[in-house]
Amino acid sequence: MTDPDSILRQAKAAADRGDRVNALGQLRALAALPMASGEPLMPAAFTAFQLGDLALAETLLRRVTEMHPDAAPAHLNLGNVLQAQGNLAAAATAVRQAIELAPGNPGAYANLGAICEQIDRPDEAEAAYRKALTLMPDQAALHDGLGRALAKQTHHREARAAFQRALQLDGRLASAHFNMGNSFQDTDQLGEAEQAYRQALALDSGFAPARSNLALVLQKRGQLAEAARELRQAIRHAPSDVTAHINLATVLFDLGDAAGAVGACDAALALDPANRTALSFKAIALMEAGQETAARQLLDVDRFMRSRVIDPPPGYATLTAFNAALFDSVSAAPDRLSEPGNDMGRQTADLMIDPQGALQSYRGVIDDAVAAYVKDLDDDPGHPFVASRPAAWDLVAWGTVMREIAVGESSHIHPPAWLSGVYYAHVPDGVGADDPEQAGWIEFCRPPVHIRHRFEPAVTRIRPQEGLLVLFPSYFYHRILPFKAADFRMSVAFDAVPRPGSGARNSSD
Repeated sequence: MTDPDSILRQAKAAADRGDRVNALGQLRALAALPMASGEPLMPAAFTAFQLGDLALAETLLRRVTEMHPDAAPAHLNLGNVLQAQGNLAAAATAVRQAIELAPGNPGAYANLGAICEQIDRPDEAEAAYRKALTLMPDQAALHDGLGRALAKQTHHREARAAFQRALQLDGRLASAHFNMGNSFQDTDQLGEAEQAYRQALALDSGFAPARSNLALVLQKRGQLAEAARELRQAIRHAPSDVTAHINLATVLFDLGDAAGAVGACDAALALDPANRTALSFKAIALMEAGQETAARQLLDVDRFMRSRVIDPPPGYATLTAFNAALFDSVSAAPDRLSEPGNDMGRQTADLMIDPQGALQSYRGVIDDAVAAYVKDLDDDPGHPFVASRPAAWDLVAWGTVMREIAVGESSHIHPPAWLSGVYYAHVPDGVGADDPEQAGWIEFCRPPVHIRHRFEPAVTRIRPQEGLLVLFPSYFYHRILPFKAADFRMSVAFDAVPRPGSGARNSSD
């Protein structure tokens, strides 16, 4: 039998001399060997990770966890590899397994906190960071992470206390000043936000996100020329910062330079051709610049929107039975923070973590609908939405149960996703076809209220009806029109988020 340790030494030697191909070949040979112990596989996985072959690193670590299921470091390292691959749900599972096996490792809790932040689970991130802090109370970065998790839950007073503690421990931690500024900006305390961002920049003049967010504060104050200067400086420090280019577009728009705003959006899209925020704002800037045809190519409702009443999923005799089961499942799910204006209602947590019953059926319906949408989309490699259709995606879904939407709800987009949609399981009698106000309908293509545009948008409105599924590009601005009803309106919305590393789907598949 070939000696695993000898193969590992050869792989490391090849890696040290820069021979990546040979090193990975040796590691793959090692992965295929039968062996009594998985001990050589841990350093082999580390070498594969360093060489950038994350799939091989995962394969090696999974062999270790199969051979030694109680090896906490293997589960923890597997979580790191899965996180690097963007498989965050699986990464969280692996890290939790490591914690269960070795609950005294503060680094594992810190890793879990970071992953939970990425999957938008700030309450779980908070719990993980608090546990890490019981084991390492003087780690400034952990207090900074705790503050971020608290701020995401709008617990801003507690968040600022956590940031302040981080700065007491490490006064040169620029990220804590930056996050403090974000918390102040979220509560419209613009003076305090500006001071915090400037402190971050005093420590790190190349901290582009701090300079970009400082510019947003200046923009809100009407100091547009200064905001533009800060953003251009941010871009000089970090020319690949997509957000800075987008923020510059919004400032130029406010300065009346719609053509310049289009150019800034194009700069962002040159870096990230599928960036949903840049696409949505470019359409607005094109309309403002009088380039309506180009704007309509991006906001082509007839081409890119789909709506239909679904068939009952397998296991349900009627759509009414499915909708009733879905209503019960969503109603039983835990709450999350509601969007502004959602009075007399509630929103659930992510429904796709472990869907059961009607939610599992819903997932099947949506997966099939997204797959059909991707397959049926016409060929147009020059269109950024078409060109970025994903080969694989993850579904994120949430339920909304409400009896009222207040007047003045602004439009929004879903930047992380490629395709979004909503399914209506229950519609109150007050939301009807003969309503001249179209109360409770969903409206598309109206810019949000904070974008001061002069053109009159061409909006599309769709009346909700039970069993209706609506699909639309995630960069299409949309909102629910104000309504108030005695009965609840229940919908289940979703995002199809491109899976990292999956690439675009070939239309000939």
